[in-house]
Amino acid sequence: MRYKILRVLLVKPKGRKGLGFAADVIPIGLEYIAASIEEEVDYVHIIDMEFEKHPFQHFLDIFHPDLVGITMSATDHNEGLRLAKIAKDRGITTVLGGYHPMAIPDELLSHPQVDIIVRGEGELTMKELVQKGSPDGILGILFKKDGKIIHNPDRPLIENLDSLPFPARHLRRYKYRDYMINKGKEVDGLQYHGVAGEDVVFVVNHI
Repeated sequence: MRYKILRVLLVKPKGRKGLGFAADVIPIGLEYIAASIEEEVDYVHIIDMEFEKHPFQHFLDIFHPDLVGITMSATDHNEGLRLAKIAKDRGITTVLGGYHPMAIPDELLSHPQVDIIVRGEGELTMKELVQKGSPDGILGILFKKDGKIIHNPDRPLIENLDSLPFPARHLRRYKYRDYMINKGKEVDGLQYHGVAGEDVVFVVNHI
């Protein structure tokens, strides 16, 4: 299984839940992914469906992506799968990442609209995927092949976090605001990677 990946669309599903009502949740993880693959593809775009007035299909029409990557939490389960189905119905390769896909990758891959799950830190994994055009042998990936789910080995944690490019904030299409602390002022949403213990990765959002 090999794909030709020249155009990438990264998506945050719509849905304000929990603290999302108090502050806009910046998809900073997608901005890190975009920065990591930007030089490997013709273009990459990030859309946050919470802010968009157009339906998801509109962006598939104008961007014509070869790959759609969707970040998902548990509360995004149904909406993420809905977006993946819209993309898959057009023959677009679909990749899911985030906390939720990491927790239940086999269940999500049982859905026909899901091609690939990225497990763990996604920056290097996605970069290698667009370079190779195939999930075969790429660490940190689960995918389907001949009707079976293939679990590639885990990717080691990124030891030198300074090696990662800064998030692609220049691709940000919206103004994100904090209504709880900063009275609706625009925030940048800095995010920090960190390691606590042998196998625990944590991420802190600072707004």
